Amino acid sequence: MTRKGARQEHWTTGQVRYLLENAGVLSRREICRHLRKSGEAVKQKAKILRAKGYAIDLRHYEPLTVICPSCGEARSKEGRWRETTGICDVCRMRDQLRDAQYRQAEAYAALTAEQRQVYDRTQAQVGDSGLPPRPPAPKTAGLAPNKAQRLRELHAIDVERWEKACLRRQINAAKTRTKRMREKSGTNPRKGAGGSPRE
Repeated sequence: MTRKGARQEHWTTGQVRYLLENAGVLSRREICRHLRKSGEAVKQKAKILRAKGYAIDLRHYEPLTVICPSCGEARSKEGRWRETTGICDVCRMRDQLRDAQYRQAEAYAALTAEQRQVYDRTQAQVGDSGLPPRPPAPKTAGLAPNKAQRLRELHAIDVERWEKACLRRQINAAKTRTKRMREKSGTNPRKGAGGSPRE
């Protein structure tokens, strides 16, 4: 109930939409600043909207992810990749895979025509081992924005783990193929005084 003589807080359709879309995603202070509303006004409006059946929750959670400047994907805050390379582990592993595939192509080129035929035939029979399935996207319909956002962040972290597992397997497979082809062609680098070659 509004106090007699108090100025009523009028809400536009755009303001209500902004509140519904950002409640729980942004802090209450940020929402109040954007809407130019008091904290109490925003709290009361959220209460009214909940009574009307809208899933709205003003509680704000600290994000679990951060955007990688290289790939633009949401990545886990865990690890020290931001302080070291500045790119996420997935981007770093993609670079490693490209390097491994380049060395594999070099080793393949060093094989004789007959060795390539044998390698191609053997590889076709073995094939690539199946990669694990990508984690399914969460169902967020009907959830409050902050809860939906939290589920999306947890899913992004699961996808990141999945990508890293797939890349790790592909990198190791490329290294193994390169080693075998170098052994066949007799170009496999040997460990010398300077230590093992870069793989």
